[in-house]
Amino acid sequence: MALILRTDGSQSPDRWLREPRNNQYKDKILKLIKEREWIVGIICVLLIGATYKFRANDIIMNISSIEFVLFIVWFLCFFEIKNNVLYFLGQHGFSIFILQRIPAILITRHISFEGGYKYPIILIDFVITIIISVLFDLVLDKVDKRFVAMIEGIRKS
Repeated sequence: MALILRTDGSQSPDRWLREPRNNQYKDKILKLIKEREWIVGIICVLLIGATYKFRANDIIMNISSIEFVLFIVWFLCFFEIKNNVLYFLGQHGFSIFILQRIPAILITRHISFEGGYKYPIILIDFVITIIISVLFDLVLDKVDKRFVAMIEGIRKS
């Protein structure tokens, strides 16, 4: 809630990162990655490969996950992916993540996965999740704006 209130109701991570206290290491990390681009890339790949066999261990799996994120950051420092579908999914990523289980639970309780219906059910689940997520984001945006207006009204008085 504090993040939402600090950014005037917007959940955009770009606005959050503009605050100096939230991005104090961003420029240093990006400079390091861009100066030593292939060395950092090779190190990321080697670390992911080295931890692959031991990923059953929770600590190693966590380290491997962090390494994978670092590899994605490294990759995106040099390549730009422009795709409307990925942009749309990125805009609603958090709500898709938190709401994905609702349609899945409801569908699996009422529909059997036996037979040839597995992939159509997965597609229906995905479409319902997207619709719920977009609606959730629209409602949350309106609620956030009202809360911010209410809090600013309290501060002014």
